[in-house]
Amino acid sequence: MVLIFWVVISALLHLADGFDSCSPSSVSALSAKGAMLVAIQCSYSVRMGSFTNQSDLDSVISNCLNRVMSLDPTKAPVAGTPCRICYQGMIVDLIHLSVGRMISGSFVATTSSFNTDCAVTTTLAGQERCMKTVDIREPLVTFSKCSGYSILFPAPGDLKARRVLNRSEVFENLLRYALGTNVVLSGDLAQVVAPVNSVPTPTSILQMELCYLAFVKDLQDSQSLMANAVVIDCASSNPTALCTSDGNVVGAMTRFFRCTNFMIDKWYDACDADTLSKIYGNFDAVKSLVPLVITNYASSSTDFATAITPVTYEISQFGSSDCAECFRELALDIKANIVNRRASFADETFASFLNYCKDPHGSNCPLMIGTVAISKFKECSGFDLDLQAVPTSTPTAVAYPSSSTTAPTTTADSPGNSTDSSTKSSESTYISGAAFFLVVFISQTI
Repeated sequence: MVLIFWVVISALLHLADGFDSCSPSSVSALSAKGAMLVAIQCSYSVRMGSFTNQSDLDSVISNCLNRVMSLDPTKAPVAGTPCRICYQGMIVDLIHLSVGRMISGSFVATTSSFNTDCAVTTTLAGQERCMKTVDIREPLVTFSKCSGYSILFPAPGDLKARRVLNRSEVFENLLRYALGTNVVLSGDLAQVVAPVNSVPTPTSILQMELCYLAFVKDLQDSQSLMANAVVIDCASSNPTALCTSDGNVVGAMTRFFRCTNFMIDKWYDACDADTLSKIYGNFDAVKSLVPLVITNYASSSTDFATAITPVTYEISQFGSSDCAECFRELALDIKANIVNRRASFADETFASFLNYCKDPHGSNCPLMIGTVAISKFKECSGFDLDLQAVPTSTPTAVAYPSSSTTAPTTTADSPGNSTDSSTKSSESTYISGAAFFLVVFISQTI
């Protein structure tokens, strides 16, 4: 029976840490076709069925599995393989949430809120409410441990969204949220855990947020395996290597990477030397941006964004939208520095302070821009801010499409698919050859 097979097989496969049941190409192909959402919708669709025995459940599980596999038949794992079993296990878990399960020969109906939360999945808001329901996080983690990759892989979101979270110390705060007590997330981090945001989260960002939520669940599931000192360190305001080198934490971090294709604790450079050279050589980014910040520093967040967007858009046209994000952050950090000085300086002193950047390329301008803004630009771009750079050519101006509702396309960085064996969790051992053949043997009987 499917339930018994899945329990045995998942127990064997979960012993593996370094054994990938699925290839990234297979998982990513099905993910691109919406495997997660299709599995949810199919599981929800059978909620009103009549189930008197295991065969009834097996039938709907098989039907839903076939629906997911048919999304990309050429890339889908073939029957009888461990990868196919991982997808089957995901369907089993979702059917349990939607319908219930057989226990000792008797059908026990679900008590999950799955059917309420996933009643509408045809809108962005409905998908967000459904996919963020707490009960779905366990199947997400289970699939990752079984297959070696998340069913969402790759879900990198975009650089802007990731950097917003990184600037809010998402890694450290999620450690505290998962392993601490009474931890409340605020600001941008609160949007990650919110059941649904006032402005529905775009699909690509939502999938990335699910990877963060799965990371939290992963840590919570393994907390009992951690030494108390490790838990305390992870839940502190400044976790040390005692936390981040623990096998359980490393395992969760690795699975996060196998969900998003970027490491949760790493900030990736958004620029390269050639891109910055092209920007500086074609557009006076500093001279265009700094005066705008000075003029609009007291504006609301929305108005400030409106003021600087044409400049960052033009930067993106000469370089990349990822690199332009660093200049947008630079503007925000300069604004914050000006606001702080306005609060502490007398009027005359403040006027002199602003005058430091009368010439944005002048030697005094860094004093107004501030060391925080300059250091964060380097953190974002990977390079020092060149305040002396002036264009070496006069290109045709790039008009910002003010009537457009589509943001410039962001190219997510890709740190690669391979993971060094040192990043693997120490809590498990590799699956034995005998166990592998047992998995294959059992799977062929399904």
